[in-house]
Amino acid sequence: MTKWAIVSILCSLIFAGPAMAGEKELADALFKQGNELRLAGKYAEALEKYRTAFKLLPSYKIEYNTALTLEKMGDFSGAYMGYQSFLRTGVGKSPKRMLDLASKKVDELKKKVAVLRVTSNVSGAMVKVNGVNLGQTPLADEMAMEPPKHCGVWVEA
Repeated sequence: MTKWAIVSILCSLIFAGPAMAGEKELADALFKQGNELRLAGKYAEALEKYRTAFKLLPSYKIEYNTALTLEKMGDFSGAYMGYQSFLRTGVGKSPKRMLDLASKKVDELKKKVAVLRVTSNVSGAMVKVNGVNLGQTPLADEMAMEPPKHCGVWVEA
């Protein structure tokens, strides 16, 4: 390895640290702003802050507050999926009372959403519900959606 290669590697390591620290600080600031907006009833603005913070620094705390906000906005399927994600990522990190509350919320929201689990022996089939593309098989997780008045499920191989 030449001197220039070593210098290049060292420079990239030196400059990578502050950028990550800056992203964490920004994510923390956005999370706090989201909390203030949510408590003020400005849910759409709070949701935007949480989603931006999550892109910078994925966190179970942000997932939980995003789910709370979606529930306040009446997006029960989004809230259901958010609480489910929080329960997967928050185990061992989050206080038990938050995990218990999220579990209770999931149970309450199950009464307001349609939960779809797709199993298939065909890989790569497109799954659509009422014209909305849910992805390709295999779908690893269950999907939640507002209960439709009528439902058409298509699987295109």
